[in-house]
Amino acid sequence: MKEPLIVFIYGRDGKIKVLTHNEANESHKELIADGYIHSSTIDIRMFLEQLYNEMPKDEQLYNEMPKDEVLNSIKSLYIDSKITLR
Repeated sequence: MKEPLIVFIYGRDGKIKVLTHNEANESHKELIADGYIHSSTIDIRMFLEQLYNEMPKDEQLYNEMPKDEVLNSIKSLYIDSKITLR
C-alpha cells in the first residue's frame, strides 16, 4: 500500500523528527514516552503548493529547469523559508 504524502513532526529540546505516516504509527507512543511532542502534521503536496504559489514570480521554478536544479531549488526553498511549523 502506498503511503500518504503526509509527514508528522515531533519536537524535543530544539530538535525535530520528521516521520512518514507508517513511521509515526509505529513510533508515536515511544516518542511521547521519550519526551517528544507531536507538533505538526503536514500534507507535503499542500505545503509545496502553498510555498511555490506565495513566491515572487521571478523566483518560481519552471518545467524548463533541469531535474537536479529543481530538486536543489526545492531544498533551498524549504531551508530558506520563514515558515513556522505548528
